[in-house]
Amino acid sequence: MKEKTGFIRKISIFMIVLLVVGLIVPALSIEAGVKKGYYLLDEYFEDGVMVVAYLEGKNKPKYFIMDDKGKMTEIKYDKVDYFDKGLLKVEKNEKLGCVNKEGKEVIPPEYDDITISDSYVKIIKDENTRYVDKEGKEIAPPSKNDGEVKSNQDLILINKNEKYGFVDKEGREVIPLKYDYAKNFSEGLAAVKRDEKYGYINKEGVEVIPFKYDIADSFIGGLAVVNIGDKYGCIDKQGKEILSIKYPYVYPPSASMYKGLYEFNTGKGDQHYVNKDGEIFQYDSALYPSPEGLLL
Repeated sequence: MKEKTGFIRKISIFMIVLLVVGLIVPALSIEAGVKKGYYLLDEYFEDGVMVVAYLEGKNKPKYFIMDDKGKMTEIKYDKVDYFDKGLLKVEKNEKLGCVNKEGKEVIPPEYDDITISDSYVKIIKDENTRYVDKEGKEIAPPSKNDGEVKSNQDLILINKNEKYGFVDKEGREVIPLKYDYAKNFSEGLAAVKRDEKYGYINKEGVEVIPFKYDIADSFIGGLAVVNIGDKYGCIDKQGKEILSIKYPYVYPPSASMYKGLYEFNTGKGDQHYVNKDGEIFQYDSALYPSPEGLLL
C-alpha cells in the first residue's frame, strides 16, 4: 500500500489552515490530539474528511477519520491509504478492503488488489476480477484477471480477451464483446474499432456510422473529430461531414479556449474555429473568433 509519508504533517497546536477548501478548524477541537501524537495522513480534506494517525512510542499506529469540525472516528486496520474518490483503501492481515467517509466497511479486507474509479471499484482475489459500486454491490460478473471495465451511466464498457463490448449494471450483456477497441458512450454514441477501422454504434448496438475512419473521437457538443490518413475533420451524429476531412489537425472544445468550438488549422499557420452548424470563425488579435463565412 502506498505510504504517503510526504503528506504527513503534525497537527498545529492552535489550528489547521486548510488552503484548498478555505476552512479553519478550531484549535480547541484537536488540541488534545496534538499532545497525544496525532498526525495527518491526508494533505487536505476530501468531501469533508481526512485520515489521521495516532502514534505513541513503538506501538502500532491507530487510524482515525476526522471531519472538518475535528470529530474523529477510529478505524481498526493494520494500514490505511488516503481518501480517493470517496473511499479509503485499508489493509488487514495483508488483504485490502475499503471504508467510506463515515468509517463504514463497504468492501471487506479480503482482496489482493483494489482499484478505485469514479463510479466503480475493481477488486481482485485469487486472480478473479469483480466490479462493484461504491457500496460494495456487484455491477459486473466475476471473470478471470484479463478484463477491464469503464462505467458509463447505464452501460459498462468491458474489455476481455482483447475484445470490447458493453454490459448493464446487472452484468447482462447488451452489446457483444466483438470489437477490437471501444470508447465509452458520449451523447448516445460510442466509437468502436473493427478490422482496423472506426465507426459508431448506438446503445442498442446498431452500427449507425460506417467503419471507415483511422481515428474517431467521442462526440462533444454534437460533433466528433475523425481522421483518415493524415487528415482530420468533424462529423455530426448522422455521419455527415460538418468540417471536411482535409485539415492537418482538429482540436475538440475541451482543448480549445472557446466553448463549443472546434479548433483547426489549414496548414498555412492560420487558426480557425467551427461550430456544430458548420459555421467557421477566424482567430483575431483581440482573442475573439470573428465570423468569416465557410471555408471550402
